[in-house]
Amino acid sequence: MNATAAQLWPWLALLQLEAKTIFLRPPATAAAYFRRQAAAQTRCPSLDRLVDDGLSFTPISADFSPAMQKLCAGTSSANETVRCVLSNREAAAAASALLFSAHPGSSLRPRVFWEVDQPARVVLPRGRPSEAMLGSLQANGYARVDDWGLDMDTLSSQAAAHLERANQRRVAKHRPAPLSVTSREPLPALAPLLSNRSLARIISTYLGGRARYDGHVILHLSPNASLKTYSSANWHHDRCGRRLKLWIYLHNVQADGKPTLVAAGTHNAMHFSLAAGKLGWLARFRDSYVRDRHSVAAMTGRQGGGFVFDTNALHGTDMSGPLGRTAIILEFHPHGKISRLIKERGAEPLGPCPSLTERGRPTWPLGVPGLPLYPNERDEGAAGRWRRLKHVSVKHRRRRASKARGGPLRDE
Repeated sequence: MNATAAQLWPWLALLQLEAKTIFLRPPATAAAYFRRQAAAQTRCPSLDRLVDDGLSFTPISADFSPAMQKLCAGTSSANETVRCVLSNREAAAAASALLFSAHPGSSLRPRVFWEVDQPARVVLPRGRPSEAMLGSLQANGYARVDDWGLDMDTLSSQAAAHLERANQRRVAKHRPAPLSVTSREPLPALAPLLSNRSLARIISTYLGGRARYDGHVILHLSPNASLKTYSSANWHHDRCGRRLKLWIYLHNVQADGKPTLVAAGTHNAMHFSLAAGKLGWLARFRDSYVRDRHSVAAMTGRQGGGFVFDTNALHGTDMSGPLGRTAIILEFHPHGKISRLIKERGAEPLGPCPSLTERGRPTWPLGVPGLPLYPNERDEGAAGRWRRLKHVSVKHRRRRASKARGGPLRDE
């Protein structure tokens, strides 16, 4: 790397010293992690050119979106823009070097996140009036909604009954009563939301194509819950790349009611910890680090409203308030992503993509069936059920990919 490039990334020399101020739990392996990160950047000269085009860095991530928007500015259609992004081997190699080489034990190939997520960050809606929700999602990574248009009396009654049963089951096994209770039982009152065409269009546009629905969770946080008892309250990203979670508040949630916090503008970042695998601590950060660098928005709202946000954005929960919180959380992924992550994970645990799992397997491997606006990913022979993937060696996968592309496989 030349002297000019070194000046552009002063964080490389400082990261080892700043680990204690960045990560929630300073890792013993931080030195090795940062050495690999610096080595990856040194081996990738294309980073110099991409920085000139708009590539930006933070100590924990890189944002390729401005550079790719500049490089693909001459395209005349969304399909051409997608082809422009996917055909840029230089950018794909840079993303792979930055993400994967820092975690050589991980089998979650960064090319999954690049090929599925990055085009959606570059392609902007054309030829149709912009919607406020979609515009806020694209600009900030979140959008508040005053009213989802649901029958809240019926929905609240259904959710309360499920939470009570879940609480009784857990109390019988663990004492004292749990500080957070979840339930995944069906909620028929959600049907109008899942058949809302305007919402489905916004979700599919943001995710870059067809979207699948991966179920919901009813979450109740006790007033006594804290950062120590609810680990998800700490600042983190979900290590899933681009996906959406939609929140419905069952009561008014204000600053004293443990609202979710989102760091605006962090949703387009390619976090270095995306492919961390078992090194999940690399995706959890200190409150002071996030607040010093980003504008933080509290997702307050009234009963029947809520928000939708990209879980790739840094987010946490303000646990300082004395009140509890009850909400329903719906999850959406783009087509073609979960299946690839399952195939690429190797011996690693499935992780948080999707969130709903049973014994380490997705509850809905292809997405929830029976929803016309969110078609599941039909896999011939799978019939909507989990199918154990046949083991295929790395060597065989490379041969198959090389044959499909009509040339030698480049390990980017």
